[in-house]
This record gives sequence, structure tokens and C-alpha cells, in this order.
Amino acid sequence: MSRHSRSTTGCAACKFKRRKCDEGKPQCLRCVSSGTSCNYEYIKVPEKSAYLVPRTETARRSAFSRLNKATGKALENSRPAAASFTASASETPALSVDPTSSGIRNYRALLGPTTMAYCDKMVNDTAKLSSSSWNPRSYQVQHPSVPTQVVFGVSNGAFHRTFDRVSKEPTYFINTDSDSANDHNLELEQILLYINPAMDKNVKQNTLPFVLQCYSRWALASVFEPLKAVHIMKDRIAEHFSLEDTRSKTILAANVMRIYMDNNLSIGPTGTAIVASLVSNVQKQVRSFLVATPSSAMASDNKNATHILENTLEIFALQMGAQSSLACVLSMDEIALVVQRACCEPSGKLLSLSNILLSPSLNLRHFATLDILRSAVTGRPTYFKYEAQFSSTQYDQIFSQHDYGLQWFYGFPDHFVMIFAWINSLRGIEGAGANAALISQVEMEVQRAETVLGQSDDPALRVGRTVVHECWRNAALIYLYMALCGAAANDPRVLRVVKNVTRLIKGAKSGHMPDAYLTPPITIVGLAAYREQDRYVVQQRMLNIVKCAKSKVVAKDLLLQLEDVWTRTRNEKRAAVWSDLRIAYLNVVGI
Repeated sequence: MSRHSRSTTGCAACKFKRRKCDEGKPQCLRCVSSGTSCNYEYIKVPEKSAYLVPRTETARRSAFSRLNKATGKALENSRPAAASFTASASETPALSVDPTSSGIRNYRALLGPTTMAYCDKMVNDTAKLSSSSWNPRSYQVQHPSVPTQVVFGVSNGAFHRTFDRVSKEPTYFINTDSDSANDHNLELEQILLYINPAMDKNVKQNTLPFVLQCYSRWALASVFEPLKAVHIMKDRIAEHFSLEDTRSKTILAANVMRIYMDNNLSIGPTGTAIVASLVSNVQKQVRSFLVATPSSAMASDNKNATHILENTLEIFALQMGAQSSLACVLSMDEIALVVQRACCEPSGKLLSLSNILLSPSLNLRHFATLDILRSAVTGRPTYFKYEAQFSSTQYDQIFSQHDYGLQWFYGFPDHFVMIFAWINSLRGIEGAGANAALISQVEMEVQRAETVLGQSDDPALRVGRTVVHECWRNAALIYLYMALCGAAANDPRVLRVVKNVTRLIKGAKSGHMPDAYLTPPITIVGLAAYREQDRYVVQQRMLNIVKCAKSKVVAKDLLLQLEDVWTRTRNEKRAAVWSDLRIAYLNVVGI
């Protein structure tokens, strides 16, 4: 709608959302249906102008408008006056996707060359926007024109009724004036330009572009390397759209991501309810699969188990931001049984970590990484015993030839995934902790482990990512000394490492990067903090992390773990040992 034809008498909520208002009194129908507070804020006019039609106040500027004003550029004038993202059903027939006649690998053919060309352009434009050389004063907004023949077949039924209810929720822009928004990296601010004008998510033809848009926005605020993430997610999303059973889950997950971004990085009650529904659906599928009779052919059973794991990466990431640590652990307990059947190794055998990391299934790689990470920060044993004989040569062979790591998601360096698994496997070997030659070998591998900072020339972003990686390096040394060697927190080796980390985090500016990705390594460092001044530094940083982390509930539980360790060791007048972490997790989470 052009500026001169906007409603002048609509309610405040509709004006803020840039939606047409039916001007019903005392509440308009749009606000009643969405449960939004509705009010009319009229402009006061002089008595001599009482004959004029009463007008309501204009809406508060969105983040996009405020950004335009700050840069001194009238970006809206450079946009097309009306960007249409819909297609006429009478002009082009809807694409019907039949999962029984097409495999996952044929999703590009199913969606058609025109649709996939638009999706590729959308992701490529997002990547360009995330370049560190971007300048708001010289940048001209470019929006991809969506061809009218792009039509997506989305099944009707119960899912559409659910999606319609979700779609009626009010939409808000991120408040870039807030302190938390100022902490976001440059990529998050840039994407605010790209998402305007917002697509009408209620139009069936816009479903896939809407989902891609939501995933891209969420990735820029929640993923360690968003540029890499958007390219990986693009193919996954399009692939899931070719299958009936994964399409609805993908769209619902996208709605949670939209709510998370629109509500200043908070999922809220509506998003929490959707996440609970998604988690419940996954649990039902898992239980049905486990009680069913396994296929006699191992390859077929592996394939069926891998299919059950689809969408678990996104859903579990959302669950960590919406539900308790206990709920997350219970979900992993059930998923672990499916993972075991998805692996090629027979039951009771060690799982080859190399084979899992080379698996084409992103969800298998995600589970193994998360299993190793979770064990390191909670003291609980891993779900599986991994065959993790480590060497730099083996690492180079895996990650130089295959871009299969998951550092882009959590910030957990791929090199250290294998090192932590290696140290954990050594804990099961009697006398390994007293083998000086072996300990020296592990120390050498930790010290010379290389990390990749990702595709960004932004100095602040690179410094933040370096801080995360170096915290993981020092956390690996603490894990070696305390978990394998049995050293206490007052051991000279541990004291030296803790001193290095506290000096590092004191010198790093607090913000979304690196704080949102420091939760796991800082938890390990906090366990090893023996001096009160070191504990204070870790505690203050953890408080900032709780504000920034996408999984605020989990981050808060980890902080409570550290406080439990510190209180017990202070009262008992002793240094902490590795087993204290497991006791603290039991006291806080109850499992």
C-alpha cells in the first residue's frame, strides 16, 4: 500500500503491523481473532477544526524505518512501489508433490527450475548482505522478483488449520534500539533490510519463500556461522518440502523462528506451545518406530531410522530455547535409541565416530556432536562408546575432503569434537591418566589444533569467534587434566589454564558474539575455577551469557550447576574435582 493511501482511522495494532483495519468498535475483527489488544489513539484537533474526520496516531517506526532515518537514505523510495509475492491460481496450476512417486533426491525437479532459481537467488542475496564490506550509506536494497508461475503445492487439512492459527499472531520487528539488539553481529542488522517488504505468509504460494526467509533470519541470530548455515539449510528445506510428512514440521518450525526474531529473541508462549507440539510429534514417531518390528535387512532398517531423525536438528535446537534441561535430556534419551539403529555397527559394538562424521545424514552428525558436548558439560556419560582413535592426519582426511563439520551451528570446533571423544574414550582405559607420554601427546594435539573462522572479514566478528575457539581449546585441556588425569582445581596445570581463560574473557567485549556460544566451554572452566576472583569473572560472564544465549533455560541451569559446585566446595573447604560436575547436574536438573 502506498504512503498516501494508508488508513488514517485504523487501530494502533493494525497500523503498527501495516495491516488493513476494518475499524470495528470497540475492537476490530483482526485484533479479536488474533487476541491482540486493540485501541484507537486519536489525534487531538482544535475546536475550530471539529468538522474534520478524527484521525488516529501514526504507528511507531519499525526497526527498518529507524535504520533508514539513521543512515540518511530513503531506502523505501528505492524499493518497488508494490512487491507482489503471490500468483494467480487461475494462471498457473498448483504443483502437486507426491512423495510416493519421487525420492528425496528429486526435490529440485519436483519444485521446478523457476522455483529453485528463486530459492537460490534468495540465499545468494542473503549471503551478499552478510558480507562485512556492506555499507548502509552506499547500499541499494535489492529484492528478488518472484515469478508469477511460482506456486507451491501444500496439502490441506489439519496442518493448515494449525498454520492459520499461528499465522494470525501479531508480527513485530526487532527493536534495534534495545541493548540486546545492539549486541547482535552485523549480519543480523543487515538481514533486517532484506526481509522488507514482508511476505504474506497466509498465501499458499508464498510458503516456501516464507520458510526460507524465517530460517535465514533465525540463522543470523542463532547460528555460529550463518553464511554457511543458509546454504546448508536451503537444500534441506527444499528437500523437506518434497515430502508430505516433513513439510508441515518445517513450516511450523519456521513460525517459531519468526516469533523468536520478531519478539526480540524470545520464543514466548505461542512459540513454546508450537515447540511442545513439534517435540510431542517427534516423540510419537520415535515410539512408534521403536515398537514396530525392525526390518530384516539391516540397510533398510538403517534407512528407516535415518528418516525418523529428519527435522530433529531444528526441533531440538528450538526445544533447548523453550523447554527445561530435563525435557531436552528425555528427548535425547529416546532419540538415542533411533540413532543406534541408524548406524551401521551391530548392537554392542563401538560406534565409529569417523563414520558418523562422514555420514550424509546431518542429524546423525548432529547427535554425535551434541552427545560429546553434553557429556563434557554435565559429567554424564555419553549415550554410546565411540571408537575415536585420533590423529591430525585422520582429522585432515575427514574435514579437508568433506565439509561435514558442525562448527557452523554451535561454534564447537570440529577438531575438538574428535579430541573430546578421544579423551573420553581414554578414560575407560586403566592407567591412561598416569601415562605421561600419552598425556603429552594429547596436550600437543590440543595446542596445535587448527580452527576455521568462517567467511567473514568483519574484525569484530572474527575476534569474537576466535574467543569462542580459544575457550574451547582451554576447556579441552581442563577436560584432559581433570576428567582423565583426575587433577583437582588447585592443580598447577589447571590453575594456569583457568588464568589464561579469565584473562581472555575479561579482554573480550561482552555481546551476542561471543557470549551466545560460550556456555559449554565456560561451564567447564567454571568447574575448574578455584580462586574466588576467577569464579567471579566466570559468574559475571555467565550472567551475560544467560541474557544472550538462544537456549536461556539451559544456560541458566548450567550457571546453577557452577554455583552448586562453588557452594559445596567452599563449605567443605576443598578444591573441586571432575565428579562434582555430575553431582551438581543431578542436584539442579534431577537426572
